[in-house]
Amino acid sequence: MITANIKFIIIGAERAGTTSLYNYIMSHTELQKGKNKETEFFDREFKRGTAWYNDQFPLQSATGEATPSYYYSPLAADRIKKYLPDVQLIMVMRNPIELTQSKYWQQWKRGDEYIPEFNMAIQVEKCRIRGEYKKILHDEDGTLFRRFAYLERGKYSKYLRHWLELFPKNQILFLQFEKLFQTPDEHMKQVFEHIGLEYQARPYYPQLNSSGGYSEMSPKTRERLQKYFERWNQELYQITEVNYDWS
Repeated sequence: MITANIKFIIIGAERAGTTSLYNYIMSHTELQKGKNKETEFFDREFKRGTAWYNDQFPLQSATGEATPSYYYSPLAADRIKKYLPDVQLIMVMRNPIELTQSKYWQQWKRGDEYIPEFNMAIQVEKCRIRGEYKKILHDEDGTLFRRFAYLERGKYSKYLRHWLELFPKNQILFLQFEKLFQTPDEHMKQVFEHIGLEYQARPYYPQLNSSGGYSEMSPKTRERLQKYFERWNQELYQITEVNYDWS
């Protein structure tokens, strides 16, 4: 049984401003942070049990978490539906082209990626991650998927369909990374309304955990990725009823 007062869960996406958004939300005076931004409980840490999950959060204060791998997990949605059926969910999405490149460079800087060229890494992605998603489905780690699924992460509609089968659409707030940082006050009003808290303004909104400083993508590669993600973006527009105008 989960007794922690979880007001919200940010379910994704990685490299899409979830660290910033989590900190913006947790600056609210009625919320208190848990031990970590990401618990990964409904995904890879589920075997630890609900007592462990409760222990990650303050005993009485309202709180929340942000585990941006949840959205593509084949297990997280069903587990959250079972244990926290009324929790408010938030999904931040970034242009999948930029997200793909950002994730690659994050892995390169961490030392988890050994292919020195972005183009080469995405060309061999399918071979590298073959069979890894099934491991996650069977509650195994699926390490190679988590490390090298750059293009897969940007197929938002592929993974969000199941969430929308389980949860009513008004329980999931869909945000666009690019617009969040353009008009943060406007978006934070929307976020606090979604999770049932009174809006509290901040003096500034720093962008945290940015992995900038990498080389610019070639026009040829960008054009190829635009065509690659076109289908998935159209499906996303259909299921969320929002046009994110990514180009």
